[in-house]
Amino acid sequence: MSATSVLKGGNYEQDVAHIVRGFHASFPGNRFIVATGQGNRVRGKSGFEHQIDVSLRTDRLILLVECKCLAKKVAPEDVLVFGARFLDIKERHSDSECIAILASIDGLTEGASQIAKHFGIEVANVRSPTDYGMKIGHIAQVGLVEQLGAIDSVVAEKRG
Repeated sequence: MSATSVLKGGNYEQDVAHIVRGFHASFPGNRFIVATGQGNRVRGKSGFEHQIDVSLRTDRLILLVECKCLAKKVAPEDVLVFGARFLDIKERHSDSECIAILASIDGLTEGASQIAKHFGIEVANVRSPTDYGMKIGHIAQVGLVEQLGAIDSVVAEKRG
């Protein structure tokens, strides 16, 4: 699938949220709340309520996803802002596992990758609703588009 066929803006966030919802089976017995949009706010230790593109909350996990639907690689400045949000929220919710994921179409610049690694931000390549790779903790989900148009989705869990 070409980069031009990728959904734009708010639709990209909704597609990423749909992918996150696909992890539901990996969290049996837990509450599983996915939220999106401008009204999706998560309070940090500073008291500030951060706008988060996509979030997931279970009984023991808070997942924060920043969506970058750009025609270029994500810049260091974008990762710095998300990293600061992540740290503020993580400090307030120390009783939960907090995971940050930056979802993008074209990846990160070298400097942005270095900063993401420093903050512990995972990077997910999400080109479309059917062409993606995302990992939450030790659970990975991959969508593949084959040449004939058949779509496969795989959820894998690493144990041990």
